[in-house]
Amino acid sequence: MAVERRRLHLAGALAASACIPSLARAADYPSKEVRIVVPYPPGGATDFIGRTLAAELTSRLGKSVIVENRPGAGTNIAAEFVVRAPADGHVILLADSATLATNKTLYRKLPYDPQRDLVPVARVARIPLLLVAPAGGDTRTLSMLLAKARSDEISYGSPGLGSPHHLAMALYARRAGLNINHVPYKGAAPVLQDLLGGRLDAAFLDLPTVRGAMGGGRIKVLAVGTKDRLDAMPGVSTLDESGAGGFDAFAWQGIVVPAGTPANVVARLGAALDDILRTPAVVKKLDEAGVLAAPAPQAEFARFIAEESARWGAVIRETGLSLE
Repeated sequence: MAVERRRLHLAGALAASACIPSLARAADYPSKEVRIVVPYPPGGATDFIGRTLAAELTSRLGKSVIVENRPGAGTNIAAEFVVRAPADGHVILLADSATLATNKTLYRKLPYDPQRDLVPVARVARIPLLLVAPAGGDTRTLSMLLAKARSDEISYGSPGLGSPHHLAMALYARRAGLNINHVPYKGAAPVLQDLLGGRLDAAFLDLPTVRGAMGGGRIKVLAVGTKDRLDAMPGVSTLDESGAGGFDAFAWQGIVVPAGTPANVVARLGAALDDILRTPAVVKKLDEAGVLAAPAPQAEFARFIAEESARWGAVIRETGLSLE
């Protein structure tokens, strides 16, 4: 018995000593520059959110926080990079619904498992999607777009395969009986450029991306993708009101970290993000750009991811989408 007690004591001591580096890292966090990895190129809504959070986190964490753009492969490049990073909170991911909710159904193989390899920290934002078209083209009204897409075919762009914008159009096309040709891009900015150039007939894009073009009269908002009208454009009908009953599509973002990140680090990040997203000046800045602050702590964010995974997983199976 004495020998067994000594063994148990030794095992406990070894286990405790193994935890010391992790606890020390959590207590010292952050000990160096923090990188927010954004899975899209500069110029879009996700990048805007990332840079807003980086500036605010810098003041709250006491270390420089920067944005690192790693676009491509439907956010999988950025996700894999973060999954392989040290689990110490110094490399974090601004993930969206593609990364956390839809890619696991959409792709036959993923270089990461969103449930096993990534830990939710907090949801941060929600972005309504708008169905838009060139202001001077033959799809400049919803009725014109529908007529062309039913008699011929329309080309539409998205910020990437499997993006919320891609899935929103795929769902709408299926419900409305449209003939569509999908042109994927690496980010929202090049989609807008080709819309302005008349090389695309339509796209689902977010308000931060199209606000400037709307003001200049070069882009026409045909309908709002969310179920409710937007305060920023109360005169624009929703697709739900226009006959696509129950249609509700929006993008969302949240911060996640590699699995194994110390709980104290996750808690500190989560507390800082919650404080940021309840600061009136930040909420106003986001709102003016067309982004809705949507703070949710870790447990609530995890439940939200599960709900969105189920909702859009059903859509992906319904539309028959599948990517390599």
